[in-house]
Amino acid sequence: MILCEFLKSIKNEVIGKWVKLLKTEVSEKYQKRPKKELLITVTQAFEGNLEVICNNNWEKIEDFIVFITKLRLEKGFTLSEVQRAFGLFRIIMFELLPTNFEGEELKNALKKVNLCVDVTINRFSEYFQKRHDEVKENLLKILEEKVKERTNELLNSEKRYKTLVEDISDGYFVSRKGKIIYANKALANMFGFFKEELINYPISNLVKDYQKILINYSENDSIEAVGIKKNGTEFPVEIKANKIFYENYPAIAGICRDITQRIKAIENDRLAIIGRLASAFAHEIRNSLSSIKVNIQILKNKLNLDEIDKKRMEIILKDIEKLDKIIKDTMFFSKPIELDLKKENL
Repeated sequence: MILCEFLKSIKNEVIGKWVKLLKTEVSEKYQKRPKKELLITVTQAFEGNLEVICNNNWEKIEDFIVFITKLRLEKGFTLSEVQRAFGLFRIIMFELLPTNFEGEELKNALKKVNLCVDVTINRFSEYFQKRHDEVKENLLKILEEKVKERTNELLNSEKRYKTLVEDISDGYFVSRKGKIIYANKALANMFGFFKEELINYPISNLVKDYQKILINYSENDSIEAVGIKKNGTEFPVEIKANKIFYENYPAIAGICRDITQRIKAIENDRLAIIGRLASAFAHEIRNSLSSIKVNIQILKNKLNLDEIDKKRMEIILKDIEKLDKIIKDTMFFSKPIELDLKKENL
């Protein structure tokens, strides 16, 4: 209850910091959102988190997840952008909690906040991905329907596919018997080829273990795989494919997306969380060490110790200083590096 009362008392402060960080630390898309909108969404997120931490009630946060997913998908936000937005609550609380709690109370408070944010991000990610997959699935269905509608019109010519997919940002391909028979410009650029080079190119040379993936693949599923560029560089991709008819013969049409930045963003978030946890715990340990050091020094001067006991006291103090140095180094390396870039005349 002490934590709940504390959260209620700093509600406006947390919301203000959260909105500020959304405007400055997440992405350009968030910078462009109206402050009034961000105040509304952040307030709902805070109240949802409060219900989880205080009452273990997930209803509010789940309602918010549905609302924010629809809002952010409509505006073209990525999964990682919104994940980082949710994670800002943890960053703010990790700054405020150590200044108001200590010992077991701080430890329990950090655990509750961490659990709330982790579970919320996981639930949001699953729901966001599901809705995102539905959008992609609808896109593939629309593409397939349009292809069928245009077949008679364009006499099965390549123009029908160019009309539909040449300008999309994701890679699009059609394959038959393991070879690519159509690829858009985005796919060629993604893998470092000219479009013409991809025609009749084995798709297993583009996607690692492609044949094994096909065996376990269910239509309308999204799969993560390893792409292989022309120069041999490997990178993570996401593929969604469906069976279609191309020039009156069965084929597979798919959308391929480079997910390198998404994976990097998730990894960076994890490293940042580890750094913040290390800093928080190091701060607590350092406080305790300072207290031990002061009391040892007092006892050393106050007690009538023989030479051996005095040396023992000196050893204790030296070991405390060693530990303090290690903790200082930990706190230094847990802080994010900020580069100050400027031009210089070499």
